[in-house]
Amino acid sequence: EPRREVAPARERAQGKRKLRFSFREQREFETIDADIAALEERSARLEAAMDAAAADYVELERLGAEKSAVDEELAAKVDRWVYLNELNERIQRGEYED
Repeated sequence: EPRREVAPARERAQGKRKLRFSFREQREFETIDADIAALEERSARLEAAMDAAAADYVELERLGAEKSAVDEELAAKVDRWVYLNELNERIQRGEYED
């Protein structure tokens, strides 16, 4: 006869629920790779535009500010990607909420 796991039943008895994505997290998880790729592409285009505008200080400053904003958004998106992927791994293992 197979051995039954005691821990999951005990966790359920204590009112713990299995981890799962919220609706918003699920949608974000499904699109985040494409979002990151788009931001990386936009950052690269801005870098190329900055190289082309090297003689135009005003344009270079504008492009630099836009690139900084894109790079900050990209860094935040990558941090979120790490969180969502770690959460997905925990969900796949069948972990319970803390």
